[in-house]
Amino acid sequence: MISVSGIRGLINDSFSEELIRRWTNAFGRFCLEKNAEKIASVVIGRDTRQSGEWTEKIITEELIMLGIRPILTGIVPTPTVELAVTHHQANGGIIITASHNPIEWNGLKFLGADGVFLDAAEVEKLKQLVKDAPPRTLPQQKMDVAAIKDANAITRHIEKVLSTLPIDLEKIRAKKFKVVLDPVNGAGALAVPLLLDKLGCVSTIIYGEPSGVFGHTPEPRPENLTDLSEKVREVGAVIGFAVDPDADRLALINEKGEAISEENTLVLATLGVFKSTRRQQNEKSQTIAVNLSTSRMIDDVAKLFAAKVIRSAVGERNVIEEMRKNNSIVGGEGNGGVIFPSCHEGRDSLVGIALILDLLTKNNESVSDILNQLPGYIMEKIKIPVPSNFNPVEFGDSIKKFFPEAIINNIDGIRVDTEEGWVHVRASNTEPIFRIIAEVQTKQSLEKLITKTKQLLS
Repeated sequence: MISVSGIRGLINDSFSEELIRRWTNAFGRFCLEKNAEKIASVVIGRDTRQSGEWTEKIITEELIMLGIRPILTGIVPTPTVELAVTHHQANGGIIITASHNPIEWNGLKFLGADGVFLDAAEVEKLKQLVKDAPPRTLPQQKMDVAAIKDANAITRHIEKVLSTLPIDLEKIRAKKFKVVLDPVNGAGALAVPLLLDKLGCVSTIIYGEPSGVFGHTPEPRPENLTDLSEKVREVGAVIGFAVDPDADRLALINEKGEAISEENTLVLATLGVFKSTRRQQNEKSQTIAVNLSTSRMIDDVAKLFAAKVIRSAVGERNVIEEMRKNNSIVGGEGNGGVIFPSCHEGRDSLVGIALILDLLTKNNESVSDILNQLPGYIMEKIKIPVPSNFNPVEFGDSIKKFFPEAIINNIDGIRVDTEEGWVHVRASNTEPIFRIIAEVQTKQSLEKLITKTKQLLS
């Protein structure tokens, strides 16, 4: 599977040594094209999947053959690699992870010299380089490089989070929050406990061995977090944190031991940012950038602080582009991805954790109490096959006729906003399906909206 952030495949099947070498070689040449004056370097990091070390060895060999110095961070979260790229002033980064996919998968994510995923044009350039026949030998002087290890990447990451976020560290520490963490035996098992310790938390950790043998289905969705919910109730914690294997996404369990939608992660983190950064009266309205599939709750938060929500096409890089254009103070995606650009431009579960604990400190309220002060919505996400006779123009016309008063956004599929709620329909980048995401305030309205959307699609 090829997407804007990289490639994923099944170990010993589509994710083969040949595939890894081909894409690494192409990415190395991509970096060399932008760096003709000095020895190029590429940061490499990986999650805990047992195929990661094998993949790292292949990538290292291929980069050295191209005369590129590999900088090995070992097992670290994805955002740690992003920060390491800029720290080392490297030409790019490769993250060995299949994110939330099951254990039999692995993949490669590619970063530019700014520590951010490649944009659409750069991805197309990389794909073209993959298609081209790669040179297998280079002059000897180009090969005079060796891999170096970076053992301090996680430490620097945590220091950057604590020094750049608008949080009151001493007040958080004084609370001695009782929390439970589930890093699903992934890269977060090494980084997140260190952060929680710095924040003065009394932590209970489940599935905390960086073994890569995931304790449950690794995507941090409510249905996969039953053990975390039970542990929160058992120890009387104020909150539970769950991260995916590469620790860029964050999901939450409230103080009652209830798994709440991952949409709430960005909502609470954004509340934390605005509670901590009081705007001056003459300051321009702040902006929040999110993708089209993110909950309307973020709009409700924005209204509380006279802020403006900017929506992008789905995809982390697309959100970042809007953040850059609009100088957004915070942003992210409704899948639990929080981006605070003053720290770095990437989804980061460590950023989300620190912001949310700071919010709990300032509000002196529980997670449930804070969320109960916002309007409640019901969201459903479904997939349907693409009809063989689907006509996008006819579908767009039908949508406009059926929702004459609605606000329609078509930068990525079609999103329809009405007073009652919204629905977003988009074609998947990796499967022959449509994704339908709808959010309203009542179950009856939700069923009606989804049913009608399906009818219009077919």
